[in-house]
Amino acid sequence: MNLVYLSNDDINEALSLFTEFHESYAPFFQNGTKSVAKSAKDYVHGQLFTKQVQNLTQYCREVPDSDYEAMQHFISDSPWDDEQIIKQLQGDVCNLLGDANDGALISEHTSLVDYRLYLPESWINDTLRRAKCGVPDDISFKTKAQLGRGVSASTNLPRWR
Repeated sequence: MNLVYLSNDDINEALSLFTEFHESYAPFFQNGTKSVAKSAKDYVHGQLFTKQVQNLTQYCREVPDSDYEAMQHFISDSPWDDEQIIKQLQGDVCNLLGDANDGALISEHTSLVDYRLYLPESWINDTLRRAKCGVPDDISFKTKAQLGRGVSASTNLPRWR
């Protein structure tokens, strides 16, 4: 395994680029007079830089000046519009990739260009669990492959054929 050593300048540049990236999305986290943009940035910062178990407690340990309760509120209760963020992100990815002949997007495990929640068939068939979790009645069981095809079909990204 080859190790890559980063200098303080490398790390500072990465943080600067991350801040610049976040600033282009910050307006999406404004609700009237309240902004949850800082919590959004802290959450993504935690996801990107936490090496251990991925949870809010670990994120708050890794991200300086983060606030657990504010981050929890952001994840659980903030009424920001994720569809608009995904739409801009799709456009940004398209600009980076160009057309299908010039680039490729390979996504493992999670996708930043859309999202679909996989629910096991046993959960879909459990009406009590669905009600408790707030799963809408119109959601039916789909395999992971079906969900992936749905993500691909719903984006404006170039397609590899």
